[in-house]
Amino acid sequence: MGAILLLLYPIALVVLIGCGARVSRGRTADAFFTLEQTKMIQGICCLGVILHHLTQYVTNYSGEGVGPVGIFNDIGFLFTGVFFFVSGYGLVVSLERKPDYLKTFLLNRLSAVLIPFWLVNLLLVVGSILFFGYHKSLQTIAAEVLGLRLINSNGWFIIEIVLFYVMFFLLCTCCKKRELALAILSIFALIVMRYSFYAGHDVSGDQSHYFRGEWWYNSTFLFVLGLWYGRFAPAINRFLEKTYRILLPVCFVLAFAGMHVSAFAVRRFGYYNEQMAFGYRDAAITLLIQTVSGILFTSLIVLLNMRLTIGNRALRHIGKISLPLFLVHGCFVRTVFEGVSMPHFVRYGVVLLVSIVLASILEPICRFLIQQAKNIGNIRKPDGNTLEGKKWQEHRDRMKKYRKIEAGILVAVVLIAVGYATIAKPLLLKYEYEKETEALQQASVGDTVYFGRFNTSNRRPGKERLEWIVIHVEGNQVCLLSKQGIAGSEYHMHHEPITWANSSLRERLNSAEFTSIFSTFEKDRMATRDGDLITLLTPSEAEVVFATNQERELAITDAAKDAGTNINEMSKVNYWDMKGYRTSWWWLRGENTEPDIYGPLVTMDGEIETDTKVVNKPSGAIRPVIWVELESEESDN
Repeated sequence: MGAILLLLYPIALVVLIGCGARVSRGRTADAFFTLEQTKMIQGICCLGVILHHLTQYVTNYSGEGVGPVGIFNDIGFLFTGVFFFVSGYGLVVSLERKPDYLKTFLLNRLSAVLIPFWLVNLLLVVGSILFFGYHKSLQTIAAEVLGLRLINSNGWFIIEIVLFYVMFFLLCTCCKKRELALAILSIFALIVMRYSFYAGHDVSGDQSHYFRGEWWYNSTFLFVLGLWYGRFAPAINRFLEKTYRILLPVCFVLAFAGMHVSAFAVRRFGYYNEQMAFGYRDAAITLLIQTVSGILFTSLIVLLNMRLTIGNRALRHIGKISLPLFLVHGCFVRTVFEGVSMPHFVRYGVVLLVSIVLASILEPICRFLIQQAKNIGNIRKPDGNTLEGKKWQEHRDRMKKYRKIEAGILVAVVLIAVGYATIAKPLLLKYEYEKETEALQQASVGDTVYFGRFNTSNRRPGKERLEWIVIHVEGNQVCLLSKQGIAGSEYHMHHEPITWANSSLRERLNSAEFTSIFSTFEKDRMATRDGDLITLLTPSEAEVVFATNQERELAITDAAKDAGTNINEMSKVNYWDMKGYRTSWWWLRGENTEPDIYGPLVTMDGEIETDTKVVNKPSGAIRPVIWVELESEESDN
């Protein structure tokens, strides 16, 4: 019965769209993509995003069934894709139709999205302090209000679209050829997608870091599609008009099928296996399928709008408040009503109603603040024959020079980036490798050396040099053990007896996540043992390498701690064991040939145990072991 009741919400959305809608023929792009029409489309998509987040919540991300409404679990990216498409289209069309569009572009565009973003952030910060008792420093409050730290996970869209707006302004200011500017912007968007793709997820799940998670990129390509549709809209629309009767039913069927195929792809492949060797392959398959599905869905929206004019008072209001509604609904889906027990049908209604009411209150405030910000840039041009007019002209001439300087800076930045990636970085890595091997040549057992780079601290940009302990020398090969625990993991993903050879931890250690620690120069010097480039100590090796339990105790990196790797911080805070240090238990490599439900490990107190923690126990620290082959003295001579 509950599943049937939930169907009333998507049905109500369809009714809302249909009320006041009328069918027309032969409209131009100007007629079917008016500002009012696109606002209402964004409002509809915003309601779709809210249904998506509500469905994820009540089903625990598809863990529980809710009937046909469950499809909303996996189609939120389609609605966000329409936001991106409309944004890209609007940029290009406005640039071509408004002569002085770029003069006040940054002020007008950025204020329209940043002011609602900052206002909602301010409300969330104040609410978290007053109603939830959070204690925050002034620095944290400023970072959360400005969006430097995402207290509102839905704010990711604002961050990304602002980035695209700024790049659009710089490129269109510097490049006279529109196609060249759009091509560079498209490449930039693809670079953002690629970066986010490999950035992975926030292990803690709080979505607080920029460009972490598939929502940062699985709908971004639609922005590129919107750019080029806006550039060639007349020609594209003529083609769509000629083939409309064929395209509409075909696109409808394909878009509907695309929803279900993308839902299957998320279940079958998904984005959350990046720690596995096949993880990025699965993520790439899922991204490709979702991108195609997004293109089909957006194409269907375009085709429908060529004939269908929507419009009623409720829909116009939802379109007007769509941005604050998008930003505020998340706190009601999760924070406010998370611990409140209520039927799913009631939860959907309460969240939708309260979100719409709050967004309706915020919208006039946002509109007033945005207008005040725009007024700053709307300075009336004085008469050119007066002294004031001459100063105005001198100011315009200076601005033209500044734009040329901006163009030069942009080109210089690109050249520096390309030069660094192709010339300077390889040279620096080679120099670093030579210093590392020089130190290894002279190292003895027990010495600490550097080899490779890994993210050990989220408070410092880039990757830090990784420290290793020399634990064994065998001919011209040295065995290195990481000085700290650099990450956390389970021994095996599933609760089942397993050998080390078949464990997911072994597969993860030899995946790109860990092999990328080393440069190509370093990898050429690394030797495999038992088919592995990276491995762990066995219990017997851990007993030999370290003479005492205290020497076996492990500290972990700040990044590993931030990611949720185990640490006995609570016991040390309370000093119940009277020890003044913080340690973590860490995994060892199983020696048994028979599958075992327990994984071997070193406890927080440095003791070796083989039968205390099951293999799928999460957050065990990872302490890699590698072998490095040095150049022999004969080869040096």
